[in-house]
This record gives sequence, C-alpha cells and structure tokens, in this order.
Amino acid sequence: EAGQIQQGARDTKAEAEELRDEASALAGRVAITGNKVKELEEKAAGDKDLTTQAKDKVGQAKSDADEATRQVEKALQEVQEIMKELNDLPNTDNEEALNQLERRLNAAEDELRQANLDQRLQSLREARNLQTQSMKNYDEELKYLRHEVENIEDINESLPEGCWKRMVLEP
Repeated sequence: EAGQIQQGARDTKAEAEELRDEASALAGRVAITGNKVKELEEKAAGDKDLTTQAKDKVGQAKSDADEATRQVEKALQEVQEIMKELNDLPNTDNEEALNQLERRLNAAEDELRQANLDQRLQSLREARNLQTQSMKNYDEELKYLRHEVENIEDINESLPEGCWKRMVLEP
C-alpha cells in the first residue's frame, strides 16, 4: 500500500509539473500577446493622429472648394452681366463700351484662372483618398485588436486558478 501511495504521489507530482510548465508557457504567451496589444494600441494612437490630420486636410480642402465656388460664381455672374450689356448695346460701333466690356471679360477670365479649379479638385480627391485610407486602416487595426483581446481572454480563462510553482525554502 505504501508503494501505491508513493506511485500516486509521483503521478501527482508529474501532473503538477506538467501543469506548472503549461501555466508558465501560457503566461509567457499572455505576456507576448499583451506586448503586441500595447504596440498595436500605440500604432492605433498614431493612426488616430493621421486620421485627425486627414480630417484637417479635408476641412481645408472644403474651405478651398467653397472659396473656389465663390470665385467661379462671381466670375460667371460678371460674364452674364457682360453678355446682357453687350446685348443691350444699341450698336456695336461704340468702341469704348466694347473695350470696357472686353476688359471686364478678361478680368472675369482671370478670376476663373485664379480659382485654380483643377488643382483644388485634385486636392479634394487626395484628401478624400487619404481620409478613406486612414479610416480603413483604423477599422483593420480595431478588428485586429478586438481579436487579440479575445485571444488574451481565452488564454486567461484557460489558466488554472491555483499557483503550481513550488518554492523551496530550505536546500
């Protein structure tokens, strides 16, 4: 009977050592995953900064677009007034009036060129693309972080409640 007790004690000891090794390995994996989560959180914070910058650029692009719209509307209104005045001229022999209308038309054309619509439109497209990419990256990071948190929770739930590490007090 003493042999059976000794064998049971050895089996229990071997099982405890296996559990200790497994718990140690799981604790190591939890630490590694925790570090990964911390790194990803820092990266997400950086991505948040990029998103903020993208939003600022979009806001600036919107302001630029509003200004361009205002300039275009002003120039178009001037062109319409010039056309109306040209139609209202009793005859086209009035060279001074025609020269004045031509100067106004040239000024309206300059205003349209200054609006720089092509460049502003390109700037708006770039800002939109940057914001879209930033949001996509943010969503991917968030999805990955949620998955990592679930993994950590699963690992934590699989760890035993007790401490299996034996401390030797005396040699």
